[in-house]
Amino acid sequence: MHTLKPGYLVSAKVVKLFENGLEVSFLGGMRGTVFADHTNRDKMKQFKTGEKMQARVISQDVAGKKTTLSLLPSLMTLSPNERKCEVGEVFEDVKVEKILYGSCFQVSLGDDLKGFLHKSNIPKDDDDEQVEESKTTAPKKKTGKVNLAVDSDTLLAVG
Repeated sequence: MHTLKPGYLVSAKVVKLFENGLEVSFLGGMRGTVFADHTNRDKMKQFKTGEKMQARVISQDVAGKKTTLSLLPSLMTLSPNERKCEVGEVFEDVKVEKILYGSCFQVSLGDDLKGFLHKSNIPKDDDDEQVEESKTTAPKKKTGKVNLAVDSDTLLAVG
């Protein structure tokens, strides 16, 4: 485990499917996690237990014995996303594609750009009330500004 470094490309096999990602085995029994926002598929249900794939190591916690991997095309090929974003660029018509684990969101920014928006980066209105929503209640549509930082295929929200 000490010789495994971020950037290594490994052959992996899906061991478990979760709502927010995959558990994979690689290198003769090591295990790691591929979170949903680091997959190249829209739905986790498209993965199958036992499916083999190549994955890129993106982080290694030796003390905690945890490895995080990615399946994003730009990380797999180590090539930057061709779409460049400028600091301060404003995206109009951002659409929430799906709600991810922990009330975070995958958003579409147009031009085949997708982003990850953490709930802590969504500004709250002063008049917001804590309302328990049922499955039949549609959430209020909100408009506002959030800051996003670009990381190749994925846009990550920053405060």
